Amino acid sequence: MNKAQFSVLEYVVKNCKELIEELAKEEDLSESASVGIAEFLVADIHNFSKMTAKQLHHFQSAIEPLISNVQCEGLIGRHEDDSSSCINDGYIDDDDLLMAYISRDMRCQQCIATKDSWYENNP
Repeated sequence: MNKAQFSVLEYVVKNCKELIEELAKEEDLSESASVGIAEFLVADIHNFSKMTAKQLHHFQSAIEPLISNVQCEGLIGRHEDDSSSCINDGYIDDDDLLMAYISRDMRCQQCIATKDSWYENNP
């Protein structure tokens, strides 16, 4: 876990634990255990190396998808087949992910800039 991902995890744990709970539920994992593991990691980044195999499974299933390789919603949101309309590589850069959560705008910088530019040029 890099520094940017750690910052995102801190934000998610403090402000939107329900995202962890939703992923845990989708994966048939204990929601409270997954949140507890996220809190354990936020307490000390070095706790990552202390996780058991079961904790690592919770991390990989219910926490990591929120802090690593997070899909961009694209210019116009998700398509009907749930694919992205992103004009970049389809993912939000780690360095931009915290701001995406804070602003509740899950788009990469290229999609944001392109859409903003379009609106500026087409009032």
